[in-house]
Amino acid sequence: MKITTLALAFALALALPARALDLGSLTGAWSARGTEAVAVDFPVGDLYVVPGVDDSVSVVLEVRCKHGGRGCIERSRRLRIVTDQVGTRRRIRVEGYPKWDSRGLHLELRVTVPRRTALHLDVGVGSLDIRGVAGDVAVELGVGEATIHVPEHDVRSVSAEVGVGCADLKGRGLRVDGQSFISSHLHWSDGPGSARVSLHLGVGDASVRLD
Repeated sequence: MKITTLALAFALALALPARALDLGSLTGAWSARGTEAVAVDFPVGDLYVVPGVDDSVSVVLEVRCKHGGRGCIERSRRLRIVTDQVGTRRRIRVEGYPKWDSRGLHLELRVTVPRRTALHLDVGVGSLDIRGVAGDVAVELGVGEATIHVPEHDVRSVSAEVGVGCADLKGRGLRVDGQSFISSHLHWSDGPGSARVSLHLGVGDASVRLD
């Protein structure tokens, strides 16, 4: 098992204005040969997953300080992307995000995978957007919003559970709402494909679209 770590590095000016700052990005790419699943552990921010055009897995982490300031930039220096390959699964983790004091630090992670790669996504707080993939999708999201667009002909089943909030499923001539008094649960298993979409959300809204 080979572990790869990518670290952010920024040059600090002597005086930093109190305004939003784009601190740059961190990128990485790895061969997807022998990879059947990609697992992503992302603490806080916006996560986007899309299919790529080649046989690789790639990530782009954009880092921003909403209010500027030297403290925010110093906190960003602790961020790392750590990845390893275990069997047929590639694991990707964003580490170093402050547990108690983020103060304006904002992350945006974009992950590109081969179209039929299975996904296992674990997000603490934030938004999640998945589009165009054809493999199994399993999502754990603590607090936030999840939007999943997948080709209808590739999907076999969709299930979504939301502790507090709403979940809905829409397709051509199809609409399933899982809303109850507080929580939301839905299950659909009439698709022509083989992929399974499963989503668990603590608080927020979940939307699945069969395109």
